[in-house]
Amino acid sequence: PWSNFAPPFSLLPLHFRGIHGVPEDIYNRARIGDLGGEEYFYWKGKTCQQLGIEVLVDDDLTSVWPGCSQYKIAYIHPDAIIFDELG
Repeated sequence: PWSNFAPPFSLLPLHFRGIHGVPEDIYNRARIGDLGGEEYFYWKGKTCQQLGIEVLVDDDLTSVWPGCSQYKIAYIHPDAIIFDELG
């Protein structure tokens, strides 16, 4: 269960392959509505697929759903995890 990741458990560097952030040019094009800005909405799904990540936990449904859907990445909103633990 998700509670396995609560303190005293600590995430260590060995739990990560690296840190990946949306490239600034992609973010900026999306922010100002420039041509090519739609790439922003697919970036996380595409990156997950490239890294072999099967599930993305993210609180911004609007920004990640298109990419998760296209690249067949399961998507979970963090509230779903929290409420599941409380239920």
